[in-house]
Amino acid sequence: MGQDVERAAGSLEALYGSGGLSEESKDAILAVRGAALEIGRGLGDASSAQELLLASILVDDSPSVAPNVADIRFGHQLMLDALTPKESAANIQVLTRLLNRGILAPYRSIAQAMPLSSNNFSGSTLLPWTPLYLQSLLTLGTVVAKAHEEEGHLVKVRTFTLIITDGEDNKSGSISASHVRALVKDMLEFSTNHIVAGMGVGERVDFHQVFRSMGIPKRWIFTSGTNVDELRSVFGQIAQSLALAASSETAFAQLAPGPPSGSS
Repeated sequence: MGQDVERAAGSLEALYGSGGLSEESKDAILAVRGAALEIGRGLGDASSAQELLLASILVDDSPSVAPNVADIRFGHQLMLDALTPKESAANIQVLTRLLNRGILAPYRSIAQAMPLSSNNFSGSTLLPWTPLYLQSLLTLGTVVAKAHEEEGHLVKVRTFTLIITDGEDNKSGSISASHVRALVKDMLEFSTNHIVAGMGVGERVDFHQVFRSMGIPKRWIFTSGTNVDELRSVFGQIAQSLALAASSETAFAQLAPGPPSGSS
């Protein structure tokens, strides 16, 4: 684990030094105690390919999603299936992080990606907190650290990050939506190889307001309510986008305006 902390700290420091992160984003990440340790836990395997897609999924594991755990497991598997392209020059790596329990699985090749199951994601594994902003910041920090590390090895990197949440926040400490927004802004303004999306589960909050406060573009905000068919339909929309992201750099570029026509 010490080596992973060094990897994370080195990548973040290089990003700061190169101007790849703003002072505001730097301060946000440094405000998290043990940020390098948490980010290092997610870096996972190095890529040996010339192209790399990093698919990162942050999943709410608070009690509010209890009625939908089976559907979220279904959706997670649907996304993994979409990331298994028949033909792709890219190595595809997946990270899954949980709001309460942190890293479920670090970046691994899609062939070794860990699915959500009744053992690791069920009603009995849910915990009564929702550190949405803190875990979103750590997830995105892992994305940029991993991407920068791989780019240093001359790998062409593209990323797709999905945040699945009931939209409420507690236990984020001093980390707020504005801290997340600073990092999302850097990712989207300093580069064209990042997509950050948000998916709302339930009807507890105004998801557009929550995700926009975090800097997520309107075109990448998905809402599903509590209806099972609607929830699974949204997962299908996201899976379609992931399939394009996985297939080629050209197809990924087609997602710049948002999800494929007819999928949102």
